[in-house]
Amino acid sequence: MIWFLKKQRKYVSFTLPKGNMQYSFFNINDLSEDMVKKYYPMLTEHKKNKLKAESDSHNRAVDFCAEMCARQCLSREFGSPEFSFSLFINPNSACAVSNYKASLCVVNEGDFIACVTDRGMCGIGICKADEFEFSEAQAICTDRELRDIFSYSVYSFAELINRKTCSETAVTERFALYKSLKDAYFRASGRAVRNNFRNAEFVTGEDNIICSDRLFSVSVHEYHKKSGYVLCVLTGRTK
Repeated sequence: MIWFLKKQRKYVSFTLPKGNMQYSFFNINDLSEDMVKKYYPMLTEHKKNKLKAESDSHNRAVDFCAEMCARQCLSREFGSPEFSFSLFINPNSACAVSNYKASLCVVNEGDFIACVTDRGMCGIGICKADEFEFSEAQAICTDRELRDIFSYSVYSFAELINRKTCSETAVTERFALYKSLKDAYFRASGRAVRNNFRNAEFVTGEDNIICSDRLFSVSVHEYHKKSGYVLCVLTGRTK
């Protein structure tokens, strides 16, 4: 069963609830043989064959962990056995639960899987706080959001535009927050990834964040320093 595990390294991995909504953030390097033995029999034959046909160990682990995290979240939400869910999972794309009235969103970036389930609409986004180009922020953020991001910089706007990348820690963390919020929103709303990210604006307060689309609320916004990722969850209408 251990044929698709990579060499084990220790990273943070955890699962947290928020009301009826359940979400998790998991590093594929924390996948153990015991986990494989438990969850592999729950997979459909089609999924097992897909894993066997995948030559890249990283991709195999991502696909397996996506299924595992989804089953864990759904089990906690509905109080049903983990094996009882009929799933279609394509990380960073379409995901569905065919035999329960629930929304499911699974994303992957690098070695991390993030998953959210809810009885209403939901979306999750993760973004690593890393250096970025000014044009990247300009492409997805409104003017107000840009002012907020770069209010944490020691440089002027004119200087920032001329710099090759933005690498100040506070600035990269702030940009990662907005990027994960935008990703979570477009997944929750069901809009195409290529839609204009500037159509939805987020206003940050001391302890809350408001989305300009009032059909959705920001249920989770967290920065996990050990992994370097910002994680955000948006929830909305009842499905």
